[in-house]
Amino acid sequence: MSIVDAHHHLVEPAARDYPWITGDYAPLLRRWSVDDLRTVAHPLSVDRAILVQTVADAAETREFLDAAA
Repeated sequence: MSIVDAHHHLVEPAARDYPWITGDYAPLLRRWSVDDLRTVAHPLSVDRAILVQTVADAAETREFLDAAA
């Protein structure tokens, strides 16, 4: 059986703004990388993830394509 994380964001506050990460979401405003995803996914046997873009940004789209590779 394959387990898929159906909604995962990669976040890089040093590279771009995330205007939606405020209020109750403010604790999430930190770097979330592919390595972080692997760290939490492995013990849960998650072997696939769907990345959800956090901001409309061409550079982030390129980073997502690199991460997928």
